[in-house]
Amino acid sequence: EGAPCGMIPARCQTCIVPVLYKGRSFLQRMTAPFDGVRSRGKSTDNATPPLRIKSADEGNLDFLAEPQILEDFDYCAAANSPKQQSSTLEFPIKEEGTFSGFAMWTRVMVDDQDIIEVRGQPDSHWAYVVALMTRSPVSVEPGVIRLVSDIDYAA
Repeated sequence: EGAPCGMIPARCQTCIVPVLYKGRSFLQRMTAPFDGVRSRGKSTDNATPPLRIKSADEGNLDFLAEPQILEDFDYCAAANSPKQQSSTLEFPIKEEGTFSGFAMWTRVMVDDQDIIEVRGQPDSHWAYVVALMTRSPVSVEPGVIRLVSDIDYAA
């Protein structure tokens, strides 16, 4: 009871925020050399593959703005949803900082009351995905970081 689609969650969202990825500490690398950062997927030529950061390692990320919703997939209305989506997200940056890229994570909306989210979990099999935009972090001034996205659900 309560789930609008029966046993299927109502929706799945991808949250996104610009971040400074601080990397893993020396101690983290020494005690667990292959744990915490996992690269998956393919990147374009000369691009850094995305990083998978365990939820327990959230401290390695500094959020530069408030998170926003990049994707919002409604399982109950999937057949009537557009197959492509374009959007522009603007992230207000209130103070000087250092920018590495964007962190993304999953939020599952089971129903109006039950939400499963990676952020804030001490440990989860889900991870943050960090898309690094530069090989080295760059300074940012107060202003706006703008992200233009094109999503193709049919791909």
